[in-house]
Amino acid sequence: MATQTENRDSNLALIGQRFKQFRKEKGITQEDLKEVGNAVVMSRIENGHRFPNPEILIYMANKYSMDINWLLTGVTTKKKTSDSSEILARLGLAEARLSELEKAAGIKSLS
Repeated sequence: MATQTENRDSNLALIGQRFKQFRKEKGITQEDLKEVGNAVVMSRIENGHRFPNPEILIYMANKYSMDINWLLTGVTTKKKTSDSSEILARLGLAEARLSELEKAAGIKSLS
């Protein structure tokens, strides 16, 4: 049975893989994302060591039409949206869940 830490690590790894896949498919370099994070931050996200902060997710959704639901869950939503309120609501839920997992596992937040 997987521990909460293993589940969290697995989820972060999947989010990182999808983030990198999206970036590469769209021809976006880490340098292109310097407005919201340096190459070290992007590398940590893509390698599953860090959850993308809300600023990065909102930037990616608004500038590159990234489906945040797909990034976080692997499931594509039927309607694409850049409605910030919907994005912020999804981010809030994701951050709350991540915080719960970190607290239960007794780890400090990486964000």
